[in-house]
Amino acid sequence: MRHAIGWPKNYRNHYVIGPGCDGFADCLELAAEGFMADLGPQTLAGGMHCFQVTDAGRQEIAKNEPKPVKMNGMKIKDLIEELKRLDPEGKVKLQVEITKKDEEGDLIEVEEEFSIAGVESRRAGHDAVIVADT
Repeated sequence: MRHAIGWPKNYRNHYVIGPGCDGFADCLELAAEGFMADLGPQTLAGGMHCFQVTDAGRQEIAKNEPKPVKMNGMKIKDLIEELKRLDPEGKVKLQVEITKKDEEGDLIEVEEEFSIAGVESRRAGHDAVIVADT
């Protein structure tokens, strides 16, 4: 459900998935529980279903939202190495928000989404959020 709403920024409300895809049964179950609405097969999506998160689903997400871990002052390279040490198989998906200063001293925010083992981009739900100021 987090992915459907673009968590943590909550900038969308749709998830397209079809029968036979990993997660489709989960979406149907969430719809049956009232956390998502199944809008049915969509022609534009090649017959795949479009799901939307309901108000009850948003409340459930908020109830179970992971708390940010602040690691101020840690170098990005050291942060990644520490995370790899803690999760060598890359099973935990993370969203890392890094605040930096540009040449004028203004704060800029860089957002990275990755799996620890491969440090590769992921768009799925996240198990944790880490916030680091550099």
